[in-house]
Amino acid sequence: WLKPFPRNQPQRSQYYTVSDSFGLPLAMFGRFALLFVAGSACRGCGAVEQLCGAGAAGCDDQEDVGLLQWRPRAKVQSALLVIDMQNDFINGTLTVPGGASIIPKINELSALKWGTVVFSMDYHPQNHISFAINSPTGTPPFQQVELSYNKQNQVCGKEYLKLYGGSASECESAGDIAVTFNQKLWPPHCIQGTTGQQLDARVFVPAAAGIAKKGITTVADSYGAFENNIEMYREAAGDANARQLKIQSENSLQYWLQKNQVKELYVAGLALDYCVKFTSLQGVQNGYKTYVVTDATKPVAADTGKEALAELKVKGVGFVTTAEVKKLFG
Repeated sequence: WLKPFPRNQPQRSQYYTVSDSFGLPLAMFGRFALLFVAGSACRGCGAVEQLCGAGAAGCDDQEDVGLLQWRPRAKVQSALLVIDMQNDFINGTLTVPGGASIIPKINELSALKWGTVVFSMDYHPQNHISFAINSPTGTPPFQQVELSYNKQNQVCGKEYLKLYGGSASECESAGDIAVTFNQKLWPPHCIQGTTGQQLDARVFVPAAAGIAKKGITTVADSYGAFENNIEMYREAAGDANARQLKIQSENSLQYWLQKNQVKELYVAGLALDYCVKFTSLQGVQNGYKTYVVTDATKPVAADTGKEALAELKVKGVGFVTTAEVKKLFG
């Protein structure tokens, strides 16, 4: 269970695992990477009532509400997803042009009275399969390779066995392959424990925000915050086993949004043509009304940014500006 801070220290913050915030055992989530950055816990409250105001049912007193009190009930069904505002994407090994320029817009959005705020982060191991330096084919950065996976999500190919051991398989016959897709290779970025992996210090992260880490799996990249690329392409191919996909998911973002009864998503951050786009598409696929905040995102390249906006529009994603959002949620 979430342990409240001492009442004389209401402004301190600490990371908590999302599982215990709903009274579920940590063992059910294993390595799930969605964390709470919580200021104070709402003791005795249910999953929805933890967003309570003073005097709500199940809350002992106003001090029990703590830092969650400012979130009005009328807004609990809307969530802000801030994607990958990390040092390596802003001024590091994989800088997105103009990425730093959207920080003021991100901060304006984060300061609004949302029901739920989540920051996603790439959190790659050093030997991640998306890094060109790790490719057994010698393919340079920004070029694509074809990757295949079996039903256990092991990457297929003898050339990967030495690199990834039990996370790889020879997949000797075509019947062994569950999905095949192209993967763009990148310079090393957002490696666990490095400065480049951390959120830019200028970005405002509310005390009650959550952190959803992605790209943790060594042999799979994750463009969307909901699921990694293997799961995404397997679902697109009609090979979707809900239970298996849930077990293999890298974080519990979907579960958390459901428990908070979120209906609408507003997506901002980096980069428009990759992680913002795929997070938005996955949001629509998961049943959320989804909007991209167009002046709070930047693409890796202008042409793919335009293509991303066109695809998002076709798939039912809406577009808003920061000013428009502020009128709704200010």
